[in-house]
Formats: sequence, structure tokens, C-alpha cells
Amino acid sequence: VFNGEEITGTPLIARMAIEKGIAANISAASTRSIGGRVFGSMLLGITGGDESVNTALEYLNVKGVVAEEVKVNA
Repeated sequence: VFNGEEITGTPLIARMAIEKGIAANISAASTRSIGGRVFGSMLLGITGGDESVNTALEYLNVKGVVAEEVKVNA
């Protein structure tokens, strides 16, 4: 969830893939830029198991994105 973080012009998911080596598929997204800040949500599919998911969650949370894992049939 993007909750008013400043837009830096850096593609966040692409940066994560480059910096952390995590492949992520954007399954759904709805974001809006309002006054230089971004609001909305995104659903990612991350391959590589629990370690990759945990690394991605940590990376996104440090960048100011509210990120949590959603499990099927949990």
C-alpha cells in the first residue's frame, strides 16, 4: 500500500529486482500521484520462496511502503 510517500522517479519494483535479485510479477495495481505523493495499492507475485518474500517485504517497508504477505487459503 502506497500511503502518501514522495515520488522519487525511481521505479521501485525494478530497483528491488536489481538490488535484491528478486523477481516480482505485478498482478494488480491501482496507484495515483497527488501533489507529488503516491497513493494506492499493488499486488505482487514473488517467486523464490519464503526467503525472497521476507527480503522483499523488508525492502518495501524500508522504502515507506506498507507491505504484507497474503497467502492463498491461509
